[in-house]
Amino acid sequence: MFLPGKSTAAILLMLLLQCGAAVCLSAEMRSFTSKDGFTTKAEFVSVKGDYVTLKREDGQEITVKVDVFARVDIDYIREQAVKAGVPITGLLVPPPVETLVVEAHIDGPSEFRVKKGAVYWINGPNAKPGRHDGKNLPTYLNGKEWKPVWQIPDKDRGRDTCAEEAVSGIDPNAFTFTLISVGETREATGIEKRDGIEVSTKEGELAIRIPDSQGGSRWYKFELRKVKK
Repeated sequence: MFLPGKSTAAILLMLLLQCGAAVCLSAEMRSFTSKDGFTTKAEFVSVKGDYVTLKREDGQEITVKVDVFARVDIDYIREQAVKAGVPITGLLVPPPVETLVVEAHIDGPSEFRVKKGAVYWINGPNAKPGRHDGKNLPTYLNGKEWKPVWQIPDKDRGRDTCAEEAVSGIDPNAFTFTLISVGETREATGIEKRDGIEVSTKEGELAIRIPDSQGGSRWYKFELRKVKK
């Protein structure tokens, strides 16, 4: 069934809510919420352009424009599209960030790079961000987990560079750096005394170097904020 246009939100929700007795056994069944606040369960099937296909609990598939849903569901649909290798266009393009808060577990020298539209890590001789003592902790970007994909994935330590992570609107020439906290836990407040962070421009990119030569690993939290013109 194909439902064109933005005005189909009420029709979509009526169809989704009229679930039959059949139960979908997919592990991907989740709640979707419309901008009007109606919530129902369905399974993501596919996305093409501005349209997403969902499968209800009764097995019926429905295709609808993604913007009938709340932002959190649009974010989920985008994540599924990325996993499927579908180009992110139109309504699925995330809004440009005004602020990017970065949280990472650091042991030894690491450098966070910012280029236009993307960020990535360059690691030094010690443990890679999140990989100290055999851990596999994500970097958090505005609270969302990001597991860097390294060129040498089976090594927790040593010089390496990870794949770029897209961040809509990020620009090395338009954002300023502020350190928020340094501590033993992600929830730590205050700034523990460690080596000073070095911020510079390298190869046209914003380079945030975290020396962290002291013993042990620490959670670093910092903010990149867009400069108001």
